[in-house]
Amino acid sequence: MKIEIRNVKHAKFMSEETDCFEATVLIDGKVVGSVKNEGHGGNNFYYPRELESTLDDHAKTLPQCQTQYGPLDMSADLVIGDLFSNWLLEKDLKKTLKSKILFLRDGKLLQVKKIDGDLAIQHVEKYKNALKTETILNVLPFDEALKIFVEKVA
Repeated sequence: MKIEIRNVKHAKFMSEETDCFEATVLIDGKVVGSVKNEGHGGNNFYYPRELESTLDDHAKTLPQCQTQYGPLDMSADLVIGDLFSNWLLEKDLKKTLKSKILFLRDGKLLQVKKIDGDLAIQHVEKYKNALKTETILNVLPFDEALKIFVEKVA
């Protein structure tokens, strides 16, 4: 079962204990409902209500989540929470790639401001030499750049 969220609306200014958001939920590419959290520390709300049960049933087939307090059984809220966290990371990476050059040096993710606002492929070698790096995230396929970004940031 492939679960996705789309049409995410995040109200950071309203987020207190948890993130305030709403999103459309898709299962195997088909819209099945929506989820929202009011940002006050409570659980997510699902529409239709049966959606939570469907996600909980799927979550029971997943391995436990490792937390600082020990293992935790997966639930609908944790599945949606993971998807939302990934959405936030993707959004952050897309925003950063527009204004900065992200690169790896000595196993660390570093960034510099783009000089001309655009990183043309023909200038990559110049940047690689100047930054003393072999990996510039801006020119990698997005999924590959995201994998590196998540590994270094999260």
